[in-house]
Amino acid sequence: MDDNHLIEELRNGNEDVIKYLYEHLPMVESWIQANNGSRQDALDLFQEAIIVFYRKVREGDYSHDSRISTYLMAICRFQWYTILKKKTKQQESFAQINLFSGQDTGNSSGEPKISQEELSLPSRESYLKNAIEELGEKCKAILEAAIFLNLKMEVIAQRFNFANAQSARQQKLQCLKRLRNKVSYEYVMSLD
Repeated sequence: MDDNHLIEELRNGNEDVIKYLYEHLPMVESWIQANNGSRQDALDLFQEAIIVFYRKVREGDYSHDSRISTYLMAICRFQWYTILKKKTKQQESFAQINLFSGQDTGNSSGEPKISQEELSLPSRESYLKNAIEELGEKCKAILEAAIFLNLKMEVIAQRFNFANAQSARQQKLQCLKRLRNKVSYEYVMSLD
């Protein structure tokens, strides 16, 4: 079944055509296994990619800029990259996992045109906001006062009832350290 017909059938609510998407599973399995994953990892990711794809088609948000195989593969690759970053505490560069090596790209630039919303990946801003939120209200407020509002340490010490500016500075450094432990620089830089 060609891509256009499959998309039209999905838009019309025919879920029976989803089985045709599984023709692309071997491509995903091959790539995931070549990048330290298992067949089960590939199947899990592929099923998640199908859900994202199906939702986008049904909501009318799917832009047919590349072939379905390219779209599904790109989703799986980005999801696998995210999983690897969580699994390993090492700082690997984004380039070590060659996201578009030798695969069906479906367009002349070599990369599919897929937005981050389509991939269900956070934007840089939302990723950082979430990391800051996880620090807790006090750390969040201290960092906002020190970094975004550019308040002097003496003012921060008064506002947060610290003994002095040095105590406020130490608390700010502790909060920054906690934030750095939550955020991967390479991952942040890979986000738009």
